[in-house]
Amino acid sequence: IDKLNMNTASFKEFLQVPYIDYELTKKLIAYRDDNVLFQNLEELKKIDSFPLEKFDRIALYLSAE
Repeated sequence: IDKLNMNTASFKEFLQVPYIDYELTKKLIAYRDDNVLFQNLEELKKIDSFPLEKFDRIALYLSAE
């Protein structure tokens, strides 16, 4: 699996990741814009309404480089 860098990913690239829908993509982009860059994957859990039950599956596709 090629991991997507959350700090450089575009809106369309986030939408290509399994388990990430349009609404979650908006939240990811907004969080990144408000907090500069993601330092690690654990920051995903801080996002309002992030599906914690899917964290392990989503984390397989993402990186925070």
